[in-house]
Amino acid sequence: MIKPLIFISLMLTCGLAQADPGAFFGITYDIGSSLSGVGVSIKALSTNEEDKAAVDLGISYFPLANEDKFGVDLGVGYLFQNGAVTLGWDFLNSKPQLGVGYVNTQEDEEAVSTPTTEVSDQRLKRDIVYLKTLKNGIKLYSFKYSWSNEIYVGVMAQDLLLMSSYKDAVVLMEGNYYTVDYRALGLKMITLNEWRQSHENIYCSL
Repeated sequence: MIKPLIFISLMLTCGLAQADPGAFFGITYDIGSSLSGVGVSIKALSTNEEDKAAVDLGISYFPLANEDKFGVDLGVGYLFQNGAVTLGWDFLNSKPQLGVGYVNTQEDEEAVSTPTTEVSDQRLKRDIVYLKTLKNGIKLYSFKYSWSNEIYVGVMAQDLLLMSSYKDAVVLMEGNYYTVDYRALGLKMITLNEWRQSHENIYCSL
């Protein structure tokens, strides 16, 4: 019994040394057992990101069991905010195991990345030319900023403020001018040269 526990402990340590692992602390149940199959568990998870699936490796202790008080499991789980549900196989007790517990999770970095905001206030643009309206109703224009001679293709914040589906993409900055989170639109601002070089003048999306 001691050797397998030492081995699994080493595996857990190695797992936690990997980049962005997760540590699970919770309650487990060896399915098909009586109350003696209820135990406490510590597991190493392959990730600690919310809304992600993970592989887990764990050790369980069953205080109510007369024999086989320890379990060693390998399985999969799903992480939510500060928690996880796991399902695996307890090799020492030869039973499927269900677990629920605490994980110090973090949000997906891509999901919470800094919005791609661009100054899009019509009052700060000149030489504005309408180009087309996308299928979702967003209008595209070519324009120059008041401080630049580069010609860009993008949106107007004032247009988006009139659209219930996209007004939340508009942010008021210092000076009471508007910026637009292009990521929220599924778009990116490009130059007029890039627009002309794109196939059939299709607007470049993220």
